[in-house]
Amino acid sequence: MALNYDELSKYFNAILNFGSFSAAADQLFVSQSYLSKIIQRAETELGATLLDRSHHPITLTFAGEKFMSGLEKIEFDKRNLYQEIYDIENNKNGRINLGINQSIASVYLPLILPDFHSKYPNIHITISEDPSAKLESSLLHQDLDFQVRMLPIYSNQIEFSHLKYEPIYLIVAKCSPLFVDGKQKIDILENDLEVLNDDKFISLYSGSGFSRLLESFLNRYNLNIKTMLKVKSIQTAATLAYKGLGSTFVPESFLIKDFDTSLCNVYKITPNSLKMNVVLASLKERSFTEPMQLFKKSVLRSFSNFD
Repeated sequence: MALNYDELSKYFNAILNFGSFSAAADQLFVSQSYLSKIIQRAETELGATLLDRSHHPITLTFAGEKFMSGLEKIEFDKRNLYQEIYDIENNKNGRINLGINQSIASVYLPLILPDFHSKYPNIHITISEDPSAKLESSLLHQDLDFQVRMLPIYSNQIEFSHLKYEPIYLIVAKCSPLFVDGKQKIDILENDLEVLNDDKFISLYSGSGFSRLLESFLNRYNLNIKTMLKVKSIQTAATLAYKGLGSTFVPESFLIKDFDTSLCNVYKITPNSLKMNVVLASLKERSFTEPMQLFKKSVLRSFSNFD
């Protein structure tokens, strides 16, 4: 007979809360022998001792801790599943106004929209792709419900939920002092950052979330890079850098590992120095409609396996 996880979770919690099989059995209105039989069967099927009976009160073994953690996750996933089925069956309707930094829209929208649309086809989403500064203003004026963006956030009126960390890479062109012809290996760049002051960079226009992040990084390390060209999107900057036109920083999503080593090299910036934190932002004092609550849950669930 297969294990009944709901029953096991209830029995394990009772034993741990009351400290013994006899006290737990009294609270559960079952016999002590029945309770012992259920726990022993679980231990036999799993091939592990889950309870340390030598302790008083009884405690979990390491295997038991892992098992209980798994039971809690099963219960959490089951509740979410029941809620999703209920919401789908009741055919939720509504509208969401979503802003997303234009540089990361092509990467992150495919991670967010398909699952939500399949579950809630009657909730219409309006997308605004703009620089972070413009979207932040729209969020503050409640023209947007949510913004998918990068940190930093300077307004104390905005709260956020973490979605994903991305490492940052430096594409160095053949004119860079860091360039080594034919170098395919991606090494970590964590020392001698001042060499970047002698490099020629393809930079983003100010106002974007990624440019804010880079400006903070450069200021922190007293770096004053030379900009030879400014563009609007990370993808454009990366494409030009891969062709050897100039150096640029890119998040991991824009990394190409089969680059032409005669035109550029790639270095990874240590995450302790620089990384991209993508978040779902909203107003602190805003009351969420039901569609907004469903959307936030869906987005967080879509990113739950990252990091």
